Amino acid sequence: MSGEGRPEFTAGDARTFEYYLDQETNRAVRKGGVYSAILGTVGALSIVFMIEVAGGRGLEGPLVFTLFATAYSFLLYLIARADRMRGVVLYLAFLPFAALPSLFFIGTHFYYPAGAATFITGPFSYLNFHLVIMTGFIFNMRLSVLAGLVAGGGFMIASLLALPEFQRLGVGDALLHQELTFPSIWIIKGLMIVGSGPVVGLLSSTTRRLLLRILHEEREKESVSRLFGQFVSPEVKDRVLADRAGVIGDRKRVVILFSDIRGFTAYSESAEPTELVTRLNRYFDRMVDAIHRQGGTVDKFIGDAIMAVFGGLVEIANPAEAALKAAMEMRESLEALNAGWVEEGLVPMHAGIGLHLGEVLMGTIGSEHRKDFTVIGDAVNTAARIESQTREHPESILYSGAVHVALTPELRNHGRYIGELTLKGKSRPVAVYGV
Repeated sequence: MSGEGRPEFTAGDARTFEYYLDQETNRAVRKGGVYSAILGTVGALSIVFMIEVAGGRGLEGPLVFTLFATAYSFLLYLIARADRMRGVVLYLAFLPFAALPSLFFIGTHFYYPAGAATFITGPFSYLNFHLVIMTGFIFNMRLSVLAGLVAGGGFMIASLLALPEFQRLGVGDALLHQELTFPSIWIIKGLMIVGSGPVVGLLSSTTRRLLLRILHEEREKESVSRLFGQFVSPEVKDRVLADRAGVIGDRKRVVILFSDIRGFTAYSESAEPTELVTRLNRYFDRMVDAIHRQGGTVDKFIGDAIMAVFGGLVEIANPAEAALKAAMEMRESLEALNAGWVEEGLVPMHAGIGLHLGEVLMGTIGSEHRKDFTVIGDAVNTAARIESQTREHPESILYSGAVHVALTPELRNHGRYIGELTLKGKSRPVAVYGV
């Protein structure tokens, strides 16, 4: 994110956006061209009906205009079908389209006795707004502004041509006479058409930025998912994405689980790298499965250690119970792995697990360029210190008195009270239980 809180769009984002925008533009113009051609055909047939059947007079001009507009709409369809509706072609196609009503009014000035005044107060005038609005679907502010200038400017020229005829009319109503004969009123009408261009352009420009931002964020989410999807739990991945959108950290009361392989440093010095990685991956797969089955979330891997959280990200009815069950299942899974490794002639692994219940701060922490979702607080340190005590006691799973109190009576009976232990960095001893 930039200093002003706006996303930094890459050249790849812009190119991808422009590609899809071009595709949608051509698709929209194809459909719009067909619909406009059909509408023009229906309009032309209606005018022919009025001329031949209803006895309409003087409708040859509107008929020619309607037929020309129909042909022009079909031309737009052909250009879009060839996937050429982009760049300068957009301007060459849409600006004349925006000028069609004004060209019609100016054309009638040289054909009808009343000149441009014949049709300028009729429905064709409203086409100016319609055609300017259509440019909004191109998401090009410059095109919309120019279309407004072309349509509005042409309308003002046509209205000035029509003014002398209006001034010769004898209109009994003074306000209606003023409406028809004051140049300033026609100029204001033209300026309203001109002003519709920037309004439509601003709307399309805002929409364009929003679409580009959505594309950027989706690409960013895809990148995060691709990079982290195999290394963190889905809950952590989703929370990282949420925190990038501005969600702040939360204080939660959770159970922290720390698991560490005993003597791993000595083992890693003698093991082959390929064998070491293979065994660690199998170990992590089984441990993470046990954690997930109980509703826990893997926060991170620290070398051969695992840090998991129960509660907070995923609501659990009893986080302490879930964490202890997960720890016991992890131990059983490791025993099964060791049985297979011994048969393969490999040295078995042994792990210690520590649990503690307390309040933590959950959130995304880091620099502007690198952030990591994590859980921090005294409860995290306490869980790590309890895990380190497994090296000095026969029980491979140790947990604090806070966890013990939160357990169901049945699970409490599984635990053995170790005593009040003085943990590193703690001024007061902590009641510890083992299982």
